[in-house]
Amino acid sequence: MKRSRPYDAGAVTTLIPDARRKLFGGLFDHAALLGPSPPTLADAVEEYRELRGDSLGWTVGRFVVPVSRLEELAGLLVRTMAGGEMPWSLTAVFDGDAAADAALATSVHALLDPAAPIDVVQISVPSSEYHDIEEAVVAATAVHQEVFPMVRLGIDDAVSSVESIAQLGKRLLRPAGVVLAQDDAIADATALTAAVRSLGERGVTFAYDADRVSVLTDSLTGDVGVVNLLAGVGHRSHTDTVRTILADDDSSAFDIGFGGLRWRDRASRSSTRTPLLSIGSRRPGALLGELRLLGLET
Repeated sequence: MKRSRPYDAGAVTTLIPDARRKLFGGLFDHAALLGPSPPTLADAVEEYRELRGDSLGWTVGRFVVPVSRLEELAGLLVRTMAGGEMPWSLTAVFDGDAAADAALATSVHALLDPAAPIDVVQISVPSSEYHDIEEAVVAATAVHQEVFPMVRLGIDDAVSSVESIAQLGKRLLRPAGVVLAQDDAIADATALTAAVRSLGERGVTFAYDADRVSVLTDSLTGDVGVVNLLAGVGHRSHTDTVRTILADDDSSAFDIGFGGLRWRDRASRSSTRTPLLSIGSRRPGALLGELRLLGLET
């Protein structure tokens, strides 16, 4: 049976109906290998294992790896995975020829599944034109039947492409997602608001991938915070309200408790984070350190 959405760790982390687990469970993908100065693969693997063993390890999601590093990763995992180690879930990012990357990802998935299956494939597109998006999605889905394809787009391009991606999912009889890729510049709250609202209105699953990710929006750098993004996702109020949520740097404005997430007693995210799938962090260790300030360990 095909899965219509990728595995959502936050949905099954615990049997206790704690909204904090649903909102933050498996939310943060380990994306250090995508950074401008990536660590060695061995160091990234070691850090991922350490973070998953942390008291906040339940917030850690997929291990993100460029396809060009997949063979190296496969060899490392075959040598080092211990009996009884919790299965990994991989996101493979195409970084070469699409057909060759798909073939390589297919072989690595067959080797590592079920210990470390490739659950998600991300692929960039040369333009936001429909035919380029379609070619990318078709290439990504060639990896295996249940993989979830996600198109990496700049925030502005995502707004203009969301309808094409929604229609493509219907035509191919399987959904595709969007990665809001913010690699160089600080995310503009207005542009991010437009993208988040467009994706939410069309029900398109998305991930947010940025070089710098903060827990709360940083007024000095403008980095949009994780909590702000969670509060703004799916919010149906006026666009100006969502923009204010994303830009709010007042920690007292947000309340995260057993029952959910609230912003200034007006916006509530009490059950799920749909359609947000994950947030890729280049510095996952530092991010987990900041998370302790939210009281998620209680």
